[in-house]
Amino acid sequence: MFKILLIFVFMVGTIWDAITTYFGMVATLGGANATGVVQGMSLVGSLMILGLSFNTIRIWRGFRSNPDSGSEMDFILPWILRVFWGAGIVIGFFTSFNVNYGYIPRTNDAEGVGLFAGFIIIFITALATMSPMFLGRFWEEKKKQMKEEEKEREEQRKAKGLQ
Repeated sequence: MFKILLIFVFMVGTIWDAITTYFGMVATLGGANATGVVQGMSLVGSLMILGLSFNTIRIWRGFRSNPDSGSEMDFILPWILRVFWGAGIVIGFFTSFNVNYGYIPRTNDAEGVGLFAGFIIIFITALATMSPMFLGRFWEEKKKQMKEEEKEREEQRKAKGLQ
C-alpha cells in the first residue's frame, strides 16, 4: 500500500515537472512572444528530458548493445547519453525552478522571496525533478519481478511436462 502511495505521489511530481519544464522552456526561449515553433521545441524538449530522467537507471547501469564485442562505440555511446542526461536534468531543474519561483507572489521584484520561501521552492523543484527518476526505478523493479515470475511459470511448465 505504501509503495502505491509513493508511486502516486511521484506521478503527480512527474506531471508537475513536465508542465513546469515546458513552461520554463517557453519562457526562456520566447517569453510572451513565444511562437508555435518555440512551443513545439519546448514540448519536445520537456518530453525528451522526461524520458531521460525516467530512464536514469538504464542510462547509468552500464548497458552495451553486445557485451562481448568490446567495441569503442559500445563504450562511447553510453557516455554521450550520460552527458545529455546530465544536461537535461540541469536544464529541467532550472526551467522548473524559474516557473515555480514565478508563482510566488511578491509586492515588487526588488523584494524577492524570503529565505524560507526560497528553500521551499528549491525543495519542491528538486523533488519534482527527481520524481520521474523514482518512477523509473519502480518500473525497473516491476519489470524484474515480472521476469522472475515468468521464469518460475516456465520452470513449473517444464516440471509438469516431465512428469
